[in-house]
Amino acid sequence: MRRPRSEFILGRIRGTVFANASAKIQPHACPSGGRLRPRTCQQVLTGALFSVAFLAAIPAWGAPSTWESIGVTLHGIGSDGAPTLTVRGTLTPELVLPAVVQLSVPRAATLRWVGEVHGDNPINDTVAPFGLRSSKACDVLGITMQRARVAQVDMDPPVGWVVEGPRGIFVAMEWTAIEYVGHVRLAFEVASDLHAEQLRPPTAKVTTTDEGTVYAVDASPVDAGDVLTLVGTVVPGADPAPAAAVRARPSAAADLAGTPHRTAPLVLAIAALGVATLLVTLVFALRGGVEDKSDGDSGIG
Repeated sequence: MRRPRSEFILGRIRGTVFANASAKIQPHACPSGGRLRPRTCQQVLTGALFSVAFLAAIPAWGAPSTWESIGVTLHGIGSDGAPTLTVRGTLTPELVLPAVVQLSVPRAATLRWVGEVHGDNPINDTVAPFGLRSSKACDVLGITMQRARVAQVDMDPPVGWVVEGPRGIFVAMEWTAIEYVGHVRLAFEVASDLHAEQLRPPTAKVTTTDEGTVYAVDASPVDAGDVLTLVGTVVPGADPAPAAAVRARPSAAADLAGTPHRTAPLVLAIAALGVATLLVTLVFALRGGVEDKSDGDSGIG
């Protein structure tokens, strides 16, 4: 009986391998006239393979990062409503869209809005699909970016970030990087009739805007695993040293701070989307059943 062609080829390969293994390694001449021993040939081959693997890994190390800048800002401290935390990230120019990007947000924060920012007017912004996973240091959002190069997340700050007490409002912010970022700003904003004291770090910058006073720390660049913190106590009265404050350009402040979206909690939006999807599915199912029934009736007789 004739053997399958695959067995014939495998037998020839085995014969070739055994023949090469049993043959003696012939010494090769060196330019200097000497000879390379078999062990030296193996070392040269190993070194060459290592060099190729090393060069192949360089593009991965030099891959562009996802975020050019990220701003983590607390809005509305001391106002009538509850404060809002925004995490706003600007993508690097090298990143090609559409893409799914990962954005670090504080743990245990209640999401209210996740989406793409299209210009200065929040009414033009669009909701983006996302996924959420938790780690020991932070929560990570996987956001699908379609057209815009700025992503923003609005949320209620975690418990302990803003605590009202008899001596003022205690603010404690913390953000953890999950990858390299060119520039990160951690900031909180208070009304013009309030100011912050006992800032940590004491080198926090003071900036005035149309809405009030912003206290911020900046870091450039930031590596994966770096943790940024900002602590202060907000008390009544305007900042006693307004001359030391820097007037911020509106565009520069908005690039990192963002504007909170006036929306209901994201849980309600997701529930509404699920109900709408269910209704559409039922409509198509009913239409399909009617069409099948009409086709069956037309074939009788």
